[in-house]
Amino acid sequence: MTRGHRPGHRGNSGNEAEWRMVKTAVDIEDLVIWTYQAQRADVIEGWSDSREGDWLAGGNRTIEAVLIERGAIGCEIDTSPVPASSRLHPDAEAIHEAVTGLGSRIEIGLLIQHGRAGTRPDWLPAARTRIVPAEMRWSRRHREYRPRIEYDRNRNPVCCPVRIVDHPQKIEAARTVYAIWREALADLAEVFRLHPARLRDHAVAGPRAPARPWEAASAPAGRDAMPRRAYGG
Repeated sequence: MTRGHRPGHRGNSGNEAEWRMVKTAVDIEDLVIWTYQAQRADVIEGWSDSREGDWLAGGNRTIEAVLIERGAIGCEIDTSPVPASSRLHPDAEAIHEAVTGLGSRIEIGLLIQHGRAGTRPDWLPAARTRIVPAEMRWSRRHREYRPRIEYDRNRNPVCCPVRIVDHPQKIEAARTVYAIWREALADLAEVFRLHPARLRDHAVAGPRAPARPWEAASAPAGRDAMPRRAYGG
């Protein structure tokens, strides 16, 4: 975790006060995962699923799913920091305090949710808006599934009902959620860059998560294939 360093130290003599503690540089995303996956700061401090349910209607859906469904992107509900606990590692305590001090429950909820799971919001990298038949029916004549066709009273084909897959609004909403999460990480990192003494054993780096991965020439996956384990602390 931390390492002691005494320039010019010789033998076992010397004052322990001469030790200069060297902090471990860790990406802010990994520190958030460590805080909520290994340290379980939200559970210790009472930031539970039931509390999130106050504004998520008590369901088990992810925060981004609810936001996309309700079109609630951009709304803000202010909250106050949760008191710190002596049972936490002091750095996890400081990170949790900073997270709960962010500007909205959306930001707080996204950081805690993905910190627990070790994931990132899914910005739908494989999504492509397209129009497809609304229904496929088995054709005994052709012995295959074919789009359902509607006919008039004279059995003349009128139309083929269709549906939109990966609507542009759905894609935009998912990317907005990712952007909110990424901006919250950056804001959190800035807090500890401005006030490094708030962390005892760590120095904050990053965030390494790209700000707008969909704009990259070769965009990485929007969601980690496997959730990452918490940083070992």
